Amino acid sequence: MEERNFRSYYYEKVGFRVVEEKKSLEILLKEKPVDRNKLVQFTLRFPVPAVHRNLLWKLLLDTLPLYMDQHQFVAKQRQEQFQDMLHALPVLVHLPPNPSPKFHLFVLMRHLESGSLKLDYNSQLYSRDSHIFITINEALSDIIDCECDIYWVSKGIFKLLKSFRPYFPVLVSYTDKLLLMQDEQLYKYLASQKILESLPLEGWFDNCFAEILPIVSLQRIWDKILGGSSIIMVFVVISLLSRIRQTIFKLNNVHKLVESIKKLTESIADMVVTEAIQLWQQYGSPIFPGSNNDCLKDHHKAVCLASHMKCHLGLKSDPVSTLPKLSRKIA
Repeated sequence: MEERNFRSYYYEKVGFRVVEEKKSLEILLKEKPVDRNKLVQFTLRFPVPAVHRNLLWKLLLDTLPLYMDQHQFVAKQRQEQFQDMLHALPVLVHLPPNPSPKFHLFVLMRHLESGSLKLDYNSQLYSRDSHIFITINEALSDIIDCECDIYWVSKGIFKLLKSFRPYFPVLVSYTDKLLLMQDEQLYKYLASQKILESLPLEGWFDNCFAEILPIVSLQRIWDKILGGSSIIMVFVVISLLSRIRQTIFKLNNVHKLVESIKKLTESIADMVVTEAIQLWQQYGSPIFPGSNNDCLKDHHKAVCLASHMKCHLGLKSDPVSTLPKLSRKIA
């Protein structure tokens, strides 16, 4: 075995996934044109190198074209369009002397671009969609410096998350069932306190947790979201509740639980994200939810049985590693 392959094998065995992600992604980005499907597969399978995240997101969101030699021209056009809309707003609608907060203007720009801007725009600033869009913009402002980039990336992420909305009731159902499988005691406590039924899950899904967890930690979840995996949000909820498990048993209403989540430090949020991704991978890295969770249940039983075999039969190898993974689409 070559030294390099041995080193990779060794790191994988002790828990580190070393696949030279940066070099692999750079090879994909050099293709002419860039293969979008390969980028999607990369985001779903591997950690995204921070140095390339901004570019990768723009490609996946169609903010930039797949032909790299066109990027400079398209980026310039995006910047000009952004500035034109920003300057057109005071002409088209009556803005106060001190303009609205920056991201309120971005909401109006989105309506202007789609042709839906109203002269009486105030109602458009406080709709569900506007609140989500503002939340995404605020989150991205912590990791992206350019206002133009914030607007276009936010617009793409908002559109993608909105396309997941029809799945939300199924995702909520999956969350309940997976929590019951993972931690029956916690599930029963939340249910007995009527906290489970009051959890604002659809609100969290709407902005992919941007309101309750720091974006610096969430970036790795958003990588998977941009790869198309709506169901990873279920695993974030499970990981989040598990991480504050002891605190939850001291609470008796959902408002205190949400406040506890919002007080999590960045380091704890990082752990939540890491554990969510690991659990998602354990269940086969599924993308879309289906009409039931039979395969989730079957896989859970198989994992439990394999762990039991390892502990009680003295097996040296881990039977879990030999289990077939779930299909990408849970049906």
